[in-house]
Amino acid sequence: MKCYHVSSQPHHWVTLALVPPMTVIEPLDSVSVDVVSPPDLHPLYPTPVQISDLLTSLSSADKSELIAHCASRASTFGDLPLLLHLITEPRARAHLDLGTRDEDGLGLISLAIHGFGGDNDRDVEREECVRLLVTHGADMQPDNGMLTFQLVRTSCSS
Repeated sequence: MKCYHVSSQPHHWVTLALVPPMTVIEPLDSVSVDVVSPPDLHPLYPTPVQISDLLTSLSSADKSELIAHCASRASTFGDLPLLLHLITEPRARAHLDLGTRDEDGLGLISLAIHGFGGDNDRDVEREECVRLLVTHGADMQPDNGMLTFQLVRTSCSS
């Protein structure tokens, strides 16, 4: 027999078994199952506090996945406080790979330069993210025909 959740009420479960047709199956109020959802390794708006809390309870592989996602998001959206936290907080830094690339082959520096859309209001923050990444040794290998290297040289020499 298996128990299935069939309503929006948290403790309304039914047991399904092979029963003759026209048999009414009643909810079992006495059955309680604690369902623990897995932690969100790809938070939409990660914060330093949220990351620190998650780092205390995750496996090493999950920590690396979380930190890679947060670094990518911080670079893309010019989130300087989050990126600074990832670089300077020892538990986060241990799992931060500054040479990581996204599914399109873009590194963190390229993500910071290109940003998300044409949001010119974040240009200063993205420029500071590029400086921070370069200062801490992020991968400056070219992607998309050396675009990253040319933009970084221009940005950091200003």
